[in-house]
Amino acid sequence: MNIEQLAYFIGLGFVGALLYVLRNSTSYKDFWGFDSVKRYVMGIVIGGIYDVLYSDYNFPNSIMCLIAGYSGTSFIDWIITKFQSEPTAPS
Repeated sequence: MNIEQLAYFIGLGFVGALLYVLRNSTSYKDFWGFDSVKRYVMGIVIGGIYDVLYSDYNFPNSIMCLIAGYSGTSFIDWIITKFQSEPTAPS
């Protein structure tokens, strides 16, 4: 396992999450709220997962990791919301 490459993809996942927070924040306090920190952590995790799954160190993978860090947390939130709001079948 290449530590430099892992750190690179983790950094890109974090930057993607940071861009999401930057785009959706209304004040400086929004950068340190619970939702923002959750997005930062998820961006880091997504970057690590991206390195394990697509460990080719090139330009397209760098851009895709950045996009995954940006949109990955929204996708995970959407999945959680969808499964929480599903009606249960009658027994």
